[in-house]
Amino acid sequence: MSIPIFILLFYIATVVGGYSVGERINTHIFSYGYVLWMLCISLYSEMATQIISDCNIGCIEQIMLSKYGFSKILYIRAISSMIFNLINIIIIMILLSVVLEIPLRINI
Repeated sequence: MSIPIFILLFYIATVVGGYSVGERINTHIFSYGYVLWMLCISLYSEMATQIISDCNIGCIEQIMLSKYGFSKILYIRAISSMIFNLINIIIIMILLSVVLEIPLRINI
C-alpha cells in the first residue's frame, strides 16, 4: 500500500513543484521525508492498534498493574515496532531507488 502512495506523492511533487524527475537533490529530500513520514504514521497506528487489542483481549489491566508500568511497556513496544518498521521501510526505499533509478547516498 505504501508504494502507490509514494509514487503518487512523487508525481504530485514533480507536477506541482515543476521539477523534473532527473533533479537528484529534490528526489533525495522527498525520499527521506517519505521515510520519516512512513515511520511516524506506522508507529502511531501500531500504538493505537496495540492498545485497542489489549483492551479487547482483557490484558490492559494486567499491563497497568505490572511492576514496569504502562508507559514503559508502551515505550518498549514502540521501540521494537519502530525497528521492525524501519527495516521494512529501508527495504521499500531500496526497491524504489532501483525502480526510480535514484542513487542512495546515505552518509551516517
